Amino acid sequence: RDILLPSIILFWLNISLPSITNFSVLYARDLGVMNFGTFFIVLGVTSLLGCPLLGRLSDKFGRDRSIAAGFVLQLAALLLITTVANLFGMIIAGALYMMGNALGSSTTLALAAERADPRRRGKAMATFSVAYPLSYGVGSLITGSAVEVAGYTGMFLVLAAVQALGLIFALINAANLRSQAQ
Repeated sequence: RDILLPSIILFWLNISLPSITNFSVLYARDLGVMNFGTFFIVLGVTSLLGCPLLGRLSDKFGRDRSIAAGFVLQLAALLLITTVANLFGMIIAGALYMMGNALGSSTTLALAAERADPRRRGKAMATFSVAYPLSYGVGSLITGSAVEVAGYTGMFLVLAAVQALGLIFALINAANLRSQAQ
């Protein structure tokens, strides 16, 4: 129960990830964007460096603000990717997305660790960690269905709306997302 809210936020932050990791290459191909491997290199580097560098922000500015910023970055990236038609623009969108994901995911992890009962921390963190693969699986279903119905641009817009709802949910729960140390 202590980690339910951080788990929901982690789920919400990652539900649109398959659009970036799986479907962006197909979208790029449809746009005629070549040499798309660079996109994934930048995503990997951004993710690798983003968690330790951006994770500190939640200690400085608060868990609630950091989670909101993560949603905002992902939302902006999903909207941006629908407006660009070249590799550079897609790389910028992907990097923004991964920065938002790194910030939000590391913040929810810190929040879950703080809230977990020390006597049951292993169980709590194992339960919390289920949100990631669950969100990726559900996100893949949503993403694939959205592509079938609305095409790639429509899929990114649908997922931007999902992230906007996540941002609203985070803002409504801002007081509950603040660190116990704040």
